[in-house]
Amino acid sequence: MSTSYVNPLGLARLVDLRYANHGAEPMSDALIQALKQDLTPSLCGDGGGQPCVYQDPLAHHQLELYRLGYE
Repeated sequence: MSTSYVNPLGLARLVDLRYANHGAEPMSDALIQALKQDLTPSLCGDGGGQPCVYQDPLAHHQLELYRLGYE
């Protein structure tokens, strides 16, 4: 993440993943590794074997506001 546009989106996506998939878990090294894995899209590259460098969470509705039902 290297631009002022991408940083807030990346943070918003992290918050969404944290509370959507791991809301009841306490913060730990294992949770951080799980969130890192979740943040890396798996269906990119040749045959889906290589993670994407970037996926726009706005375009894919992967933000907390969408999860909470706001449009």
